[in-house]
Amino acid sequence: MENAIAWTVHSVDFRRERRPHRRQRVLCPALIVFNRGEDILHCSIRDLSPGGGRIAFPRHSRFPSHFHLIDFPGRTAYEARVIWSSECQAGLSLHGALAMGAIADPALAFLERLWREQAR
Repeated sequence: MENAIAWTVHSVDFRRERRPHRRQRVLCPALIVFNRGEDILHCSIRDLSPGGGRIAFPRHSRFPSHFHLIDFPGRTAYEARVIWSSECQAGLSLHGALAMGAIADPALAFLERLWREQAR
């Protein structure tokens, strides 16, 4: 058996967290907003961490890779970028958190208006 190949079995834990911050499981209503508030899509936030999250949305929904995400219970809007997506979920990079009621930029006023309209 001089030429025998030694095989080593490596155990891999695919559930191991690779993100810099652990995500907290949540289930809260949210809104995908694009085209300066002209287009919206209802979704839910499933996981949330500083800088990222996972959302669920209706199958076959279409939206751009960059948009704003309004977190209704958190009273916050984020600039979001899609990192990965499937038929009804997407992983996001979240930046620029804006507290509802404290948006000073008139160009982003549509976010607070949508939050107020949809929260009713």
